[in-house]
Amino acid sequence: MTKRAFTLAEVLITIGIIGIVAAITIPALITNYQSRVYETNKTVFENRMGEALRQMNIAEELTGYTTTKQFVDALKKYMKIIEVCEEGKLTACFPDKINASDGEPIDVADADFIGEAEEWETGLMGIVLQNGHSAIIKYNPNCQTKGIASTVDDLEHCAMVAYDTNGKSLPNALNKDVQGVNGAQLSSGTVKTITLPSGLEMTEMDVAYEPINTCDQSSPYHYENNDNCANDYWAGATEACDNLTMELPSRVTQAQEILNWCVTNPSSCSSSNLYWLKEADTSNAYRLNIPMKNVFPSGKQNSYTVRCVK
Repeated sequence: MTKRAFTLAEVLITIGIIGIVAAITIPALITNYQSRVYETNKTVFENRMGEALRQMNIAEELTGYTTTKQFVDALKKYMKIIEVCEEGKLTACFPDKINASDGEPIDVADADFIGEAEEWETGLMGIVLQNGHSAIIKYNPNCQTKGIASTVDDLEHCAMVAYDTNGKSLPNALNKDVQGVNGAQLSSGTVKTITLPSGLEMTEMDVAYEPINTCDQSSPYHYENNDNCANDYWAGATEACDNLTMELPSRVTQAQEILNWCVTNPSSCSSSNLYWLKEADTSNAYRLNIPMKNVFPSGKQNSYTVRCVK
């Protein structure tokens, strides 16, 4: 009985095919794994911060501070903070530079939060947690709470927080290991944007904002018969984009492009997947739902994610 073995050529061809398949699939597997790690670390940090805030609110220690240092001193009782860095020494706690998607680094030593937080004269503070996560915090002296804080969303009105889930280890990149709670965005002075295929420019990160009162007819965002005018999140989102000399995306011409971008670049979009759009009527405004791939009106009292465009 004759036994047939593989020839050298057949073996080399097989190895070559395996190598080609590996070259195609392994990078994608690594990227997907890294994305899951970033998302898991984000969830861990924000859950711990949310629980700390809830406990601070129960103890009536979440409000009433005039400086970020005072707030961080109180936060120490609720989070395992092993190092605190005052403004001017932030890089002792946080990476020296953060890599933006456009390749332009943000110098942390000169950075501040954009939007309304620029007006909070409370200073910045850096912290390092026992698990290696680090953060930069700026406290809102006008912080007020509504009921018992139960999630990290309650931080939205009390502070801005940017955090790095692996300390000073690479990549130190926005939307990867560096994230912002409730759209908090650090900047060296200019708003970072990304350019979509059509040429539309969109803010690289979610934009922080707060609801505003639009009941007064003098408000530029006033709508008659708006039942949600006292706590109008859509108007706050519109104002935040106006302050950046930008605007909310249009449901008619821009929502589909942003949807396509988020579907193909999920790590660059908010995990909430709900975005305010420009069009509105009395008590409602349109929002883009990424998972459902649709546009639908929603009450202006809802807090959705904001990306500004121009």
